[in-house]
Amino acid sequence: MFQGTSPEYGRWSVLKDITEYTALFKGTVNFVFHAPGAIIQGNFTTWLSISFYPVPKGETPPSEPNVILPLWSGVSLTQSSPSATLSVNVPYNTLNATLELYAYGFGLDEFWYTNEPSFRDVIVSVDSKPIASVLPFPYINTGGIDLFAWRPITAVFTLDDPAYRLDVTPALGLLEGEHELSVQVLNIFPASRWIISGALLLYTSPNTPPAKQVSYSFNGPVVATATNPSFTYFNQTANISYSYSSKIGENLYTLESSQSFANNQTFNQMGEHNGLRNDAHSDHEHRARIFTHL
Repeated sequence: MFQGTSPEYGRWSVLKDITEYTALFKGTVNFVFHAPGAIIQGNFTTWLSISFYPVPKGETPPSEPNVILPLWSGVSLTQSSPSATLSVNVPYNTLNATLELYAYGFGLDEFWYTNEPSFRDVIVSVDSKPIASVLPFPYINTGGIDLFAWRPITAVFTLDDPAYRLDVTPALGLLEGEHELSVQVLNIFPASRWIISGALLLYTSPNTPPAKQVSYSFNGPVVATATNPSFTYFNQTANISYSYSSKIGENLYTLESSQSFANNQTFNQMGEHNGLRNDAHSDHEHRARIFTHL
């Protein structure tokens, strides 16, 4: 429901609208708060509260998913273990399905766009058939790059990381019933890990017939890399395209996605002395990085 990185100092208030998770708040609910922040000195003191707002008299409550299937919850993916798989059972009377996915790199991949190779892709598959691709957004953590640059305000999308929301209704012909759902991060760097969380948000109706898959194709990623012997530049591009459609009753739902990635890195002799950097490219690890395009 909520994911973020811890602030570097001070007192913070974070608000998040969790109306779309209304279906979870019925009867007795187990609520878990997990804060595995690294503390050198001191501690975090945290208060949590949830506010419920009644529907005004005479008005209709907003339509929200009535079934929520938890998927991964803070699973850690590494270079040696880059994927995670679980079994799901999606109801056959689903009208609409949204995949909500959190993906965040740590370790050397906290700044994955500075690595060589820099291309990363989060792919979700059903029974080994990819149905979704996410090109990660280049987040900067609250103390990232320069510990003192984020006072008194943190970098964008830190205390409340937004989830990637993917409409997978056109894949319901593949999803409905019992299946193996997997998530994989491509090209994880050594000494890095990606934290993955997610859920399927479903609208169901007793009168909805099972979905029938009409079409499916998934191409890529096709990655191209350009560099030179002296390693003064490292450029990467990638392309991914996929489409599929499902028929639910008389309605046809179609998705077409075309994604492209480009990251051009130029290195010079200005001199970079970063004790945190320790990758395989010893011939250039003391050169400054200039990013001409991301």
